[in-house]
Amino acid sequence: METRDRRQSTERAVRLTMERRTALLAYARAIVGDYSLAEDIFQEALVVAVEKGGELPEQDFGRWVREVVRRTAFDALKKQQRRPRLLDPEVLAALEPAWEELDGRGSRDTGAALRGCIEKLSAKARQFLADRYENDLTGQKLAERMGLTVKSAYATLTRIHRALEACVRQSLLEQEGRA
Repeated sequence: METRDRRQSTERAVRLTMERRTALLAYARAIVGDYSLAEDIFQEALVVAVEKGGELPEQDFGRWVREVVRRTAFDALKKQQRRPRLLDPEVLAALEPAWEELDGRGSRDTGAALRGCIEKLSAKARQFLADRYENDLTGQKLAERMGLTVKSAYATLTRIHRALEACVRQSLLEQEGRA
């Protein structure tokens, strides 16, 4: 029975953390300014959540996991002897009420809508997004990879973002209509 309880708490920790993956990655990246480091920070937060298992807060999980990400990010920056790129602790604290308002409010629906919309994109557009966000290519490197000028690469990225935004909005409206 103990093994079953442990497995269930692990599954819960993974589910709760992964539901917030995009937001937590953005949060970490806003602090450290580096996608790869932000991904490492997210993974560490996931490990902490799994280790906590049955002790995870029921009501305030979003606040709790953001605090784990924040502390992990600042620890990583300290080890690298770097300062936060965009947000210092006071700014993050000031933003906390806005994060709390968003906790659990449609994050799963929005994530599902975004995944569905990304699947509807052309293979080239999906590759463009992957090169930009997964491979962290910017500017000249992104343009070279896609065979475009820098200006065209940014224009293409803007068009993809606008198409995704419109698609996600439409998808969420359709979901509301069905509810």
